[in-house]
This record gives sequence, C-alpha cells and structure tokens, in this order.
Amino acid sequence: MTDPTDTPTPWSPGDRRAELVAAAVAGDLTPAERAELDALAAADASVVDEIEGMRAAVAMAAASIGRWDSSAPSGALADRIAAIAGSTGNEPVPDITPATRRFRPASMVLGAAACVALGAGVVLGAQAIQPGPPSGPPGTLGAVESVDFTGEPGGVAIDGSVIAHTWGTETVLEIDGLPAGDSYSVVLVGDDGVESPSGTFFGSEVTIDCRMNAAVMRDDVSALEIRDDSGDAVAVAMLPAAQS
Repeated sequence: MTDPTDTPTPWSPGDRRAELVAAAVAGDLTPAERAELDALAAADASVVDEIEGMRAAVAMAAASIGRWDSSAPSGALADRIAAIAGSTGNEPVPDITPATRRFRPASMVLGAAACVALGAGVVLGAQAIQPGPPSGPPGTLGAVESVDFTGEPGGVAIDGSVIAHTWGTETVLEIDGLPAGDSYSVVLVGDDGVESPSGTFFGSEVTIDCRMNAAVMRDDVSALEIRDDSGDAVAVAMLPAAQS
C-alpha cells in the first residue's frame, strides 16, 4: 500500500500568494516577483491589506525586542553543551558563535506597515531595495525615487524613497535617532491637501528600516510627512510632480 505521506501536496494559487506576501514583507522580492505581486494586487486589493497587517505585527514585535548580544559564548557554556550531548569533553565542540540567518516562509515572517529595528546579528523584515529596479522620471512604476527630508530634530537621520505601484505608493525609510518607544506616523499629502495615511512605527535605539504602503497613486502625492503622536510634523519631504 502506498504511504499517504509519499503523495505530493498539490500546489495552489493561495500558496503562491502567501509566498509573494511573505517575500514582500521580508524585502525579498525579485524584480519579476515584484511585477507579479503588482498584478496580483491590482486584481485583489486585499493583498495590500494583508502585507500591511503583517508589517504592523513586525513593528509591534520590534518595539519589544532589545539589542542582540553578539559576544561569543563562554567556555563554560560550551562545556555544558558538550555534557548534554554526551561528549567526553575531548571532542571538538561545534561553533556556536551567533550568526545572522534568513527566513522567507510566510510562517516565519511577522511583518507589516513595517518598521523593523535592526540589531547586530538580527534582521527582521525588509532590507535593502532589491537590485535592478526600473529607472525613469518621478512616477515611473517600480522606480526607486529618493527623497530629501527637512526639519528633522538634531541627532535624527532619515533616508527615504518612494516607489510608484499600480496599487498605490510605497514609502521606504531608514531612520536613526528618534526616541525609543515613541509612536510616529507616515502621511502622504496631495497638492489639494488630501492626506493618505501610510502606517505607523516606533522609535528605537537601533536603526529602523520601514516599508509602508498607501492606497494613493504617486501622481497625486506632493509631500511626505513623518509626524509624532501629537500630529506635529517631525520631518517633511517635498516630492516633485510625477511625469506620465
């Protein structure tokens, strides 16, 4: 009789959706996958909500995670591990120096309108923008458009960019120096003054890497603001008019 565990599980479209969502949250999309996700989101807007929901979970988790201790384990710890493993103490003990590991499956991704504190040896959520994005004038779909912030407090450094998508506008931020635990929001503002919220994050003692999304087209965005919990602007970036 055939063992049922030997029967392969059929692939389903839901599996692919979950994989693309997890890769988006982790910042692990290839250019081809990004185009595939854009098409999926254009057909089903709930994809964007799912990504933002996962990223929000990362922001909450990041706020409760302290710095990673990257110091090497003590000799006493190595001896205890050897004893537990039944070693005589003379065999080589495996290297247990902390190392950064990368996980892509959806079950390992916590993340969303996502901001992630990056400590030494620990990476949660999105990293650098994927290589080889399209290029072109402001508003080009998929192109990474750098923005310059003004007005940020002394000791605060903010690097940012926006990316136009068929389903809205993505904001990518790298932030240092904002007080740990304080809450901040990202808002996209149009020429007509209409505001489109793009998510929230917490300040941290370590670098924060954020990827956020708003359901507003890049053509309709003229400014990007980071606001504190009272609604006051902490930093503002003026965006050039998008070119068709």
